[in-house]
Amino acid sequence: MAPNGPDRSEQQARKEYVKDRQKLVFRFCGIVLAVILVIALLGYFGVFGMIVPHAVKNQKNNFGVTAPCAPAGSKALSTSSITLEVLNGTTKSGLADAVGEALYFRGFNVAGIGDANNNSVVHTTIYAGKNALAAAYTLRAQLTSSILEMDNSTGSDVILVIGQDFYDLKDANSVTLKEGQSLSSIQGCKVASQIQDSPTVSELGEVVGPLS
Repeated sequence: MAPNGPDRSEQQARKEYVKDRQKLVFRFCGIVLAVILVIALLGYFGVFGMIVPHAVKNQKNNFGVTAPCAPAGSKALSTSSITLEVLNGTTKSGLADAVGEALYFRGFNVAGIGDANNNSVVHTTIYAGKNALAAAYTLRAQLTSSILEMDNSTGSDVILVIGQDFYDLKDANSVTLKEGQSLSSIQGCKVASQIQDSPTVSELGEVVGPLS
């Protein structure tokens, strides 16, 4: 006489249990593969480079643009002594106001915000005349990535044009340049008197209002 085996209901339950486990494993593997694919695509299209800018490289080479040198013997200024305007060089609404407010809370005197004439600026750019270079270098230390360029103004104000690569200000605790420290020039810079054809302030954009 054959030994008694599991009844049909028990066999069916076991089959369903195994099938459910298989579905769970396949679903988990599918999710993992999907995440890997997304990460690979983000890396391929350089999204991580935009989210986490290569600060050291970008700051050192000024994106290949000739920068004005810091004035000889100049030192970092206090943020409260620097007056600047913030212009939005992107299509992201409210960006100039947000950046201006962040700089205001770090002690900068934000005179106004507005829109740049070009709303597809790639790299965030600091513009300064010959008498505002110490202020520009001081401001530059707050940014993760930026270009420093001359304009033809003779005042002491600085213009910050926010570009598409803007991610955020440096964490306040990571800003190593302190008031009174000697300013180091960008590599490959030229003295202000050697830079020609600098843009005018009106070519950069227009302030449309105060910081809200």
